[in-house]
Amino acid sequence: MMKPPIPLFERLDVWQLSQRLASEIYDLTRSFPNEHAFGLVSQLRRAALSIPTNIAEGNESGSPREKIRFFLIAKRSAAEVRSLLRFARDRNILAAADFRKLDADYDRVGKMLYYLI
Repeated sequence: MMKPPIPLFERLDVWQLSQRLASEIYDLTRSFPNEHAFGLVSQLRRAALSIPTNIAEGNESGSPREKIRFFLIAKRSAAEVRSLLRFARDRNILAAADFRKLDADYDRVGKMLYYLI
């Protein structure tokens, strides 16, 4: 029996990285204080998950213009995540070491998206 083909978007390094990072954000935000659950945590999770989702949707689009539109949305979401992580660090909700790692990873995602666009 043949395995189903791997979707094209799953072959993209930027999708793989952003998917892994979204999982890291979900895990990391479990330790955030409950008072931030409906604001910062929710917004961080939505923005982080928006990146691989928009990459997948864009990659499956029929036209180059649609692809670019979705990749731009993903790139903006990466910037949003970086901004929210900076806020969490500045409020002492996120450790400086965690911030540096995630900020560098999301910077990489943004650069990868730039080259896709």
